[in-house]
Amino acid sequence: MNDNLAELPLYWQAQYQSTLITKITEIKGNNISFKQTIFYPGGGGQPCDEGLLEFRKGESSEEFKIISTYKEDGKIWHKLDHEGIYLSPGQQVLLKLNWEKRYSLMRAHTAQHLFSHFIKKKLDCETLKANFEPFVIDIEVNKDLSVEDVLEVLSDVNLTISENSKVNSIIVSQEEYQKKYRHKIRGKDSKETIVRLIEIEKINDLVCCGGIHIDNLLEIQGIVLQEIKHNKIKLLIGEHGLFYANKQRDFIIQLEKITTKKDDKLINVIKNRFEDYIRVNDALVETLSLIFKNIKQDTEMVKELNYVSLQLPNLNRETIINSIKTVPPSVFITLLGHNNILYLISTSDVSSADVVKKLQETNSYKGGGNQKFAQIKLEETEKIEEVEKKIKQIIDNMQSN
Repeated sequence: MNDNLAELPLYWQAQYQSTLITKITEIKGNNISFKQTIFYPGGGGQPCDEGLLEFRKGESSEEFKIISTYKEDGKIWHKLDHEGIYLSPGQQVLLKLNWEKRYSLMRAHTAQHLFSHFIKKKLDCETLKANFEPFVIDIEVNKDLSVEDVLEVLSDVNLTISENSKVNSIIVSQEEYQKKYRHKIRGKDSKETIVRLIEIEKINDLVCCGGIHIDNLLEIQGIVLQEIKHNKIKLLIGEHGLFYANKQRDFIIQLEKITTKKDDKLINVIKNRFEDYIRVNDALVETLSLIFKNIKQDTEMVKELNYVSLQLPNLNRETIINSIKTVPPSVFITLLGHNNILYLISTSDVSSADVVKKLQETNSYKGGGNQKFAQIKLEETEKIEEVEKKIKQIIDNMQSN
């Protein structure tokens, strides 16, 4: 297989190389292929490389941005941010990777291999798919996992990272793969003529993979859980994960100061307070629903429309939305709620959103909404009576039209 290495992608053989002098072989609009490239065309959840193309123009040099890389018809194409009108086949150019992005994705991809190995080993859980952003891994697995499950796996993962394990790239023929490696792999089988395998030495993990990887697990630095929803897991790596973990710890310390409780006691306090909040909010929704149901008793007529204004500064948006289904037909309500936000509720032909738009024509209010429900943020110094006067005039004009 060594005799054929020259025909293999350079990004497999020299993944740490960030620049390359090469020649243009073909140009299609703003898409260019080269004799060789260090740019990865993407695949297996790992995004393609980006970077720069530098070339000589007279006595000076110019650059084009390479905004994406892709594989088509057996060639690797590099898409420029505009058409390369100064370029031609045979011309020598310099390729420059966006190395920060490439390296972060190399680390993330290898970290996913490591994590997937341990969830298979400890939880008999298969990785269905993985997607990467710089320093971020999104993994979907074949069953729901708990936070405790993932944290237990990450304990083993991070211990393994600290143990200085090499990551090897093995390239073999399909024949050699079937004889020597097929029975050892984790994950999907390969039918390619040339098979590329990634091996993590310390844990004997072997996967068919065409992505770009680091040489040593130490480069990952560590993996942190950001979020888990059923069978979908978001992980952060390296300094990005450490920054997130420190922010979360600061948040917990602030909660501990407020509640004077720690650990399990803190969790119980928050849980009890949240349950209290739900009970109080349910009572508010029930009370407001009753007010809305009988609201026609307190309305004034604006043309043929029942209009009423309320001031309930302790109510938030969620409580109001959960109550408005009891508002009878042909009613328009303005409700001044928490944080000086004015809510507009309509069960008539007059659109709440249209009233807000009319108000925004003369004032720089922030807000919006739909036919039945809209809102605007009032200034602290603004008098609600003046705003309601404008709203009544707008409603009057809408009915006249």
